[in-house]
Amino acid sequence: NNLAAAAAAENRPVDRYVELANMSPDQQELELQRMQVMGQDIKTLLEPPKPPETREVKKGDRIITEQFNPQTGQFEQIADAERFNPNSGTVVNVGTGGESAPVVTPPVLLQGLPPEVGAKLDAVYVAAGGGKDGIDAMNKMTDKLSEQDRRASSANILADSFPNATPEEMTQLKSVMDAAENTEAGLTRAREVRGSQRKAQKGKQFQGRAVSLLKKIIENPQLNDVIGSLEGSFDTRLFSDAEAELIADIEEAGNILTADNFDLMTGVLSESDISILKNLSSGGLNRKRTEERFISDVQGMIDRLSTGNDQSTSEQQVGRFTVRAK
Repeated sequence: NNLAAAAAAENRPVDRYVELANMSPDQQELELQRMQVMGQDIKTLLEPPKPPETREVKKGDRIITEQFNPQTGQFEQIADAERFNPNSGTVVNVGTGGESAPVVTPPVLLQGLPPEVGAKLDAVYVAAGGGKDGIDAMNKMTDKLSEQDRRASSANILADSFPNATPEEMTQLKSVMDAAENTEAGLTRAREVRGSQRKAQKGKQFQGRAVSLLKKIIENPQLNDVIGSLEGSFDTRLFSDAEAELIADIEEAGNILTADNFDLMTGVLSESDISILKNLSSGGLNRKRTEERFISDVQGMIDRLSTGNDQSTSEQQVGRFTVRAK
């Protein structure tokens, strides 16, 4: 980053430094090792590339063009040059003497790696023919191995990221993460699902509290003392503790059964149940109504709120994702 800043101040290109800075640590290590093998130095990255050293060599009746390979420390043939070998009666390559040198992975590229990882990287380097293609193949294999490691530890990643998730919620999160193209995308989607899970959890809490309050209200023997055209017009909490508690329960139930909280219950309750609840709650807890109508509306709310507890949980829509329980 410091070198890139210095180059930018001198109006020199910084693309290569930016490319290196954006690589993963494993990729950076491999790239720097490759540069070492190729005889490069990080401070020379911004300098205009020097043309490779070449030479022409006369061999027999042909002129052979050779180029210096810093990886092997030797000049190698780069132009086609063949001549007839009278001893064998065959056409041989002048630059290689008829045989290609075996590809060998530079030890520096495998330095410090676990044996099983080194063996895999060695194999892909040789299979790619060495050189830059070999380095590129090693980089891809490194990414693949890193992704495999992250996949294997996805359960630990999720546990660290969402420590308060229940086992059922964690199963949903893992399903979403496993279905993603990579762990980074999977973790992003898991965060979305976790937000929906928290919303659904809060909706269930409101649902349970509302049912508890409404049942408590209609079972309260003091109900006829606070419900009615006359009784509902007065606040009797100054005269009776029992009535004061009942009126407080009615008001709390009304505060829970609001449009915002109904939105939280989406996924817990069906749309039709929520629509009915909105209609019932708009005036159902009005204490000026008759006791019979008040109890009827409250019982209707209890029935609608309780249907969510009977719904199958084998499949659940969480955010943009459908999660099936195993």
